[in-house]
Amino acid sequence: MLRKRAVCFRSRCPASAAGCSQRKLAHVFLCFVLGLCALLEAGAPTGVGKKIPASGVWPLLDTEDPVEGAIPDLVLCASNHKSAGEVEKVRALVDMEVQQGYMQRIGSLEQVKQRFPSDKLAIGKLGVVSCEGKDDRLIGESRASGASPAALFSERAEVPSLYHFSAALDRFAEWSYKQGKRAKPIASAEDWCLFSIDIKGAHKSVRTHPEDVGLAVFQVEGEHFAYVNNHFGASWSAYWWSRLSALLLRVMHHVLRHCHVGGVYVDDFLWLLPRETAPLMASLLTALLQILNVPISWRKLAFGRSLSYIGWKLSLIGGFSAQLPINKQERILAQVQHWIIHPRRVSRDDLSRLLGLLVWATQVKLTLRPFLAPLFAALHRPSQELRCVGLQQIEEIVQLLGENLVLAAGARSCDAQAGWRLSSVGSLVVRDLQQARQLLEQPRLKNGKVWLRFKAWSRTMDLDKAAVRSLQVLQQSLRANLFSWAGSQTVLSGAADAWADAAKAGLGGWFESSTGLHWFHVPLRREDIPADWDFPLSMQKAISSLELLAQLALLLARVRVEGAGFKYRAVLHQQSDNMAVVGCLAKGLATKPPLATVLMHLARHCLKVDCALDVAHIAGERNELADRLSRLNEDEARLKLGAVDDCDPRGVGRAPILSEAQADRAKQAGNKEKTFLDVLADAAGHVKELEQGRRLVQAFMGLYAAPGLGSLGLRSPTLAKAEHADGELCRQLNALLSDGFHFDSALHEVVVVRHSLQMWLQPKPKVLNAESVISAKGPKRTLPQP
Repeated sequence: MLRKRAVCFRSRCPASAAGCSQRKLAHVFLCFVLGLCALLEAGAPTGVGKKIPASGVWPLLDTEDPVEGAIPDLVLCASNHKSAGEVEKVRALVDMEVQQGYMQRIGSLEQVKQRFPSDKLAIGKLGVVSCEGKDDRLIGESRASGASPAALFSERAEVPSLYHFSAALDRFAEWSYKQGKRAKPIASAEDWCLFSIDIKGAHKSVRTHPEDVGLAVFQVEGEHFAYVNNHFGASWSAYWWSRLSALLLRVMHHVLRHCHVGGVYVDDFLWLLPRETAPLMASLLTALLQILNVPISWRKLAFGRSLSYIGWKLSLIGGFSAQLPINKQERILAQVQHWIIHPRRVSRDDLSRLLGLLVWATQVKLTLRPFLAPLFAALHRPSQELRCVGLQQIEEIVQLLGENLVLAAGARSCDAQAGWRLSSVGSLVVRDLQQARQLLEQPRLKNGKVWLRFKAWSRTMDLDKAAVRSLQVLQQSLRANLFSWAGSQTVLSGAADAWADAAKAGLGGWFESSTGLHWFHVPLRREDIPADWDFPLSMQKAISSLELLAQLALLLARVRVEGAGFKYRAVLHQQSDNMAVVGCLAKGLATKPPLATVLMHLARHCLKVDCALDVAHIAGERNELADRLSRLNEDEARLKLGAVDDCDPRGVGRAPILSEAQADRAKQAGNKEKTFLDVLADAAGHVKELEQGRRLVQAFMGLYAAPGLGSLGLRSPTLAKAEHADGELCRQLNALLSDGFHFDSALHEVVVVRHSLQMWLQPKPKVLNAESVISAKGPKRTLPQP
């Protein structure tokens, strides 16, 4: 399992170099205090039978401690993978490992059992990885032996992406702008150089604890070998090298005395160094690793304006960019096209491998990752297996059933395999073990037999229509070469929010554009949501999906104001007070509807306008403006149903987003989903027209703020009054537009029929101070106050 370390950013200030150096060195020695060096010197434990203690650096995992005295389910494999079919090649690679001291020769299986106890013995499968232009590499697969699944960890490593390097450059540009070193806070990739270092045999540089050596035993033609060092293919190997590489990364940060960006992906270090000092800093890092006796792969050492890093083509020419190589795109495209044509009997292992590759590839195009959700659902969806069994077979199945209705072992009297889950007996659905035993002990037999339905995760499965549609989107993206990424050019801000009760909801938000600030409000009812979005009956239960839908409405409103699309790689900084929305957008993936459905539609519109969303969390009390904008139709929700029917049809938020005529046309067209999104865009797009209302308020302000009113004893409207009038005008216009009014007729209704602006902004009599008024005779007199 691959692990990645977070990208780190460091800037050096000469005035505080001494104190900064002391603090950084203290942080380095803290790693030693935590016991890393002591653990590595004694040998790194595997975590099988005893959880590996946390380092205190990474997020903790919520895993239970192993039961004392429990024996892990370990397997002694008697064969290797097909890739290790050439025995002579495998033997040569194993002999090389023995000569280098990574492996020990043990002998026969009896000798292995005599040396290692049964609870510390696992024999895995060997494999050979052959790549064109590279040496063959031996892989010891410990998942087949059960050793890797049995390893327990207290923490997980951070998982950065290439975007973090660009974010670090943006931070440096902002810092330079504040320091007065740059005219604009825009990152310039021309000021940097790339430098990558690959560690040779990184995993095998960590020694395994002597008590756990038996968990890494492998065989070649009956002769057994044991790894005394961590090997490629074990989960604990990736974990321990991640901790060691993190320590190396910190030490390398402390050695450099200038601004830089550094990160490590497993055993590949990547650095962004200032162009003026890049050769010197790269030489310093290389010399440091040589002093520490870290083996460097000199063939993969790269320095320059562009290079290849962990399969990506990185470049600083014209901006920091990354692109998936053509050979990887063709490999993914060939598999995707094959499954589009043949969606039946797809191998789960092949789909799992492709999804792993796609998750890695979509880090440069996060808007494509939501389309992987149907593929993940198909991967984990069980197939249905029917078995017609008799009384003797039923007795055996009852004995094999576990607490979770899963067969502990394969049945001998019928074709029911281990791991199958019982779902129904005859036509009755089974919900727990007690009910299953009652139904099986007294079955409703027909001709002496009964049908049992099992959920089975077989090696093959069928792709549904949603999965095929996702594959078609990925196919179009691969053909359009969308698996590439470049630095941001346009940054705009905004926030959105949503509220809901059982039957109604509201979306609202504000955003910044090149023409100023704008806001929008969209009322919703439960019947407006398309049926295939799988919304619950109560809209309040889907508040996270509605919050995400508010982000989509905010994007649609931006498009309506700004135009058909943005410049390439526009980054829209939006805010939400819902952590589920922020989390799924940061990860780019949600697997359960309706959140996954809304996320896919949001991603589709981001692809359409060539933009990326950067949604940050904001506390609810600081998102008051977007919250109020979403609740413009909340007053109607507080009324009783009978009162709503009797109220003025032009009340706030009275009409649903889809009128009856629109719903009928959508039903006839058979495409309500498209109609819903179109009308949502129109409703969010009223923001542009409402700006005309703001200009109308300003015109009335100019009319009623004419000079000379003071001499007439009148006072002009204040700015607070204008803001109040602007808000009330937008509220009334929004309500009228929702009721089907055209914008011109809505303005006529508010301004001419209701005289709203006159009432809000007309000049009022001044409040005079009686003491400042003197009569012609001299003494003061009291004036009546208005």
